[in-house]
Amino acid sequence: MAIGQSWLELVPAVLLGVASTQVAFLGHDGGHQQIAATRTGNTVVGLLAGNLLTGLSIGWWIDKHVRHHANPNKEDHDPDIGEGVFAFTTAQAANRAGRLPRAIARNQAVLFFPLLTLRV
Repeated sequence: MAIGQSWLELVPAVLLGVASTQVAFLGHDGGHQQIAATRTGNTVVGLLAGNLLTGLSIGWWIDKHVRHHANPNKEDHDPDIGEGVFAFTTAQAANRAGRLPRAIARNQAVLFFPLLTLRV
């Protein structure tokens, strides 16, 4: 390995992470029909950027994203605000049991991006 086993390995890891995220955004924009002039062109971009390069099924993403836009921020309807690490409603925050989940809910604005790195 050119870098060897050192902390310098983190540099290309971060750069590849940023590049992968940018490619995923291309898939996102293709799913929104915002890149090419035709639906076919946008589908091809979505398939290449999503399925091939990032491993994110563009078909799954479009279905989930359409359901999100049909019911934005509505509990039990928006797939993006379900139960998880983040509390999206006061009821979800109030239902946190244990010191760590309550601390995360209280401080999630500051913890948002660090916790996002752990999201699968």
